Amino acid sequence: MATKVFVGRETAVAQVNTVTPANPEENDVFTIKIADQHSNDATITFTCGVVETVKVVVEGLQTAAVAAKAAGLHPWDVVTTTEDDAAVTITADVAGDPFFITATSTGDGAPADTLTEHDTGARVISVIQVIGANGAMGDAVG
Repeated sequence: MATKVFVGRETAVAQVNTVTPANPEENDVFTIKIADQHSNDATITFTCGVVETVKVVVEGLQTAAVAAKAAGLHPWDVVTTTEDDAAVTITADVAGDPFFITATSTGDGAPADTLTEHDTGARVISVIQVIGANGAMGDAVG
């Protein structure tokens, strides 16, 4: 009879998420909430002034994320954020440590303001291999 054994050979991958705002208008509030695997969470926000662009919103969110990390606000303290004037990229500091993003925006203008989140990071949790009765390693099954 075959026995399933965790062999832990997969390399951990750092999670990467990208958050992209659109259609900012006066008084719109853009929010990014991050949570870890233990349901600890924290939120950063940026509120638009009179005339705002996507670039200004991205830079405002980036500034808030950097300040949250510097203040030790968990789980912002275990990720690193960067921005490219169009989106904020959030990357886990430790490969294999997952986090969860909720991105929202509020406002009452048209067109509707949006904050879109895209998970671009693969996370391998584990691989299980089958060991045959003769002790030979088989194919991965997990």
